[in-house]
Amino acid sequence: MKILFLGDYKANTGPSNVNKNLKEYLPKNVIYINSSKKIFRIIEIFIKAFLSNVIIISGHSKSNRICINISKIFGRKKKILNIQHGSASYENETNNLNNKKMVIEEKYLLDNVDLILCVSENFMKWFKNYSPQYSHKTSYLNNGVDWGILDKEKNKTIINKEPNTIITMGGGRPQKNNVMICEAIKILNEEKNKKYKLIVLGRDYEDTEKIKSYNFVDYVGQVKYEEACYYLKKSSIFIQNSSLESFGLATIEALLSGCNILVSKNVGAISILTLIDEIDIIGDCNNPNEIASKILYLSKNPNNKRIIRDLDKNKTSYKYAANRLMEIVRELVIKE
Repeated sequence: MKILFLGDYKANTGPSNVNKNLKEYLPKNVIYINSSKKIFRIIEIFIKAFLSNVIIISGHSKSNRICINISKIFGRKKKILNIQHGSASYENETNNLNNKKMVIEEKYLLDNVDLILCVSENFMKWFKNYSPQYSHKTSYLNNGVDWGILDKEKNKTIINKEPNTIITMGGGRPQKNNVMICEAIKILNEEKNKKYKLIVLGRDYEDTEKIKSYNFVDYVGQVKYEEACYYLKKSSIFIQNSSLESFGLATIEALLSGCNILVSKNVGAISILTLIDEIDIIGDCNNPNEIASKILYLSKNPNNKRIIRDLDKNKTSYKYAANRLMEIVRELVIKE
């Protein structure tokens, strides 16, 4: 069985990092596209797609349509899997990105693959509800975690926690709902006489100026990984309030940095946190009163040690994810 893995594994994006980590553990019968120049890349895709029995697509690329069309032209019995890292249509609308081309390409991809693998079980549930027309061919493969890098960073210099410091990521992207975190902290600081400070990491988007208008906000912006780790280590509470977060590795990074966590029900990483409780989860990410009450509870009832003690590093590793991917491929081929 010849397997073609189609996806970028050189850039520093979420899907690319997943791809390069999977590549490290996938078997030798998996082949990749190595050419960077357009014409050579197309030729390579043409040849390798023709020779393959199974094609795994991971991430948005013009190459996806080319690969699917080649399979159609030759009429060969190929199985095509798509690793679904997010939802272009939802994110385009929610974040006002106006990237209609990506939405069209995503629809073409989803219409023409045999299996859609969401990057977490939690995201799969959301996706089936959002796109019920694909529910019959949707499953999940929980993202792996690069425990080597995270453990190495965890064991670096210890930084004292600041009890009143809360941290979030995603900058001003509307999908992250960081304005609602600000409103929750405003309630606590003004009505409960608290002195919380909020650190916001991430790029500027539509909500950036609104977030910066709150006097307790330190809007740091986009930073390198090492600097993000520093801010996590000095913060006491990490909040991920996204309306959609297909996985959300930052939640795991926050736990390993000693943060107590509060995450929305839409965060995919919940799928591997077996000891997370309802009190740790934001049911309505647009309700600042719920967020405020759960911040207060969390400040008196830390959840870091409870949640982290049951993290299974073997079953959440990239090696495990790569092996599971190959099992899914075999199951799909056998069904033919």
